[in-house]
Amino acid sequence: MITIGKGGAVAIALAAALTMATSASATVIGFDDLSASDDPIANGYAGLQWSNLYVLDPSAAPTSGYKNAVVDGQQAAYSGFDDAAEIGGLSDELVLKSGWFTAAFNDGLTITAKGYKGDDLLHELSFVVDTNGPTQQTFDWRGVTRISFSGAGGKDRFFDMSGTNFAVDAVQVAAVPEPATWAMMVLGFATVATALRRQRRRVALA
Repeated sequence: MITIGKGGAVAIALAAALTMATSASATVIGFDDLSASDDPIANGYAGLQWSNLYVLDPSAAPTSGYKNAVVDGQQAAYSGFDDAAEIGGLSDELVLKSGWFTAAFNDGLTITAKGYKGDDLLHELSFVVDTNGPTQQTFDWRGVTRISFSGAGGKDRFFDMSGTNFAVDAVQVAAVPEPATWAMMVLGFATVATALRRQRRRVALA
């Protein structure tokens, strides 16, 4: 039989807790590993489903808000043809947390996001973006399978092109642990805290 000392138990509990905490951290999708500008983003990229979203290289874009859309790296994504765009492949365990949005041609563009589970609308919100820089919007809607984004309104800046298109970059997606996993993680941290308190007490008595 293998015996683990208290110090070893603390290390194991801490490692387990940190491992489970890491599983809930967000992955940032920056679109920089996609090669060709203006190509549609293929389903399955980053484990998600994509509709009416295209690769954007702002250096090749016409004069527009696209020039200000990149948050990290060299590329972003953009919606096409004034139509709604969609990110799918989400679930109770895979959540779209946030993204950075920039209007392509209209200052004061309103983007409406709708979160669906199948065909059932569960969440809806609207937010306003401009062409002069990206705005971060948080969603964190657990339980939805897809989120649609549509642009409307705003004041035309009279760039080389016009429309209600927008760009998005630095999309954050998080894998959310099940409740039982959270319980194990909390128990792990509690075990670590208790062991550390006992160690401090022994040092003080010595």
